[in-house]
Amino acid sequence: MFKRSSLLVIAASLVSCAAWAADAPFVGAWKLDAGKSQLTDQMKVEDAGGNRFTFDFGAGPETVTADGTDQPGYGGTTLAVTIEGPD
Repeated sequence: MFKRSSLLVIAASLVSCAAWAADAPFVGAWKLDAGKSQLTDQMKVEDAGGNRFTFDFGAGPETVTADGTDQPGYGGTTLAVTIEGPD
């Protein structure tokens, strides 16, 4: 009796695990198909000279100093830029 109950519990747990995995349709490897996708967000960066850069996220240009500190942006946002290397 104990052996049969144990086997039923094991079988039920395996079935429930398989059913749980089948309910997650977004799990797996994804690849972007650029031919079928439309990317509307583009960031443009220009060197403004003197360790300053101009960023344009689509709402207009924002100029910040690349010193790693939070600096105000449009709509109450902040930007922080740090130069990691010479290029």
